[in-house]
Amino acid sequence: CPNFMQCLGVNLPVRFISCATGISENFQNSTVRIYPSPFSSQTTLQSDKAFKDATLTMYNVHGQVVKQMGNLAGETIILERDNLPAGLYFVQIVQDSKVIVVDKLVIGDK
Repeated sequence: CPNFMQCLGVNLPVRFISCATGISENFQNSTVRIYPSPFSSQTTLQSDKAFKDATLTMYNVHGQVVKQMGNLAGETIILERDNLPAGLYFVQIVQDSKVIVVDKLVIGDK
């Protein structure tokens, strides 16, 4: 795919596309599970390989950053809803300037 948003089947403004390029070799052939989705208060991102100083960025459907978490390490990330409204979001995790995870998230009503 020319960009990861097209891979997800979404046409978002170009500003959404990260300057990070490539896929980290450490995460090729790895599995990252996000559960539950949809979620109402928190969701878990579970990887079979450990994150090391990774950054998670969450975008709304307009391509705006709505949440960012840095310095992530370990195999599990807990993502809290905080005050985000119900709807469709996109999550991207970057490590070593390379995109290692791109996925959709759905937040449901409580």
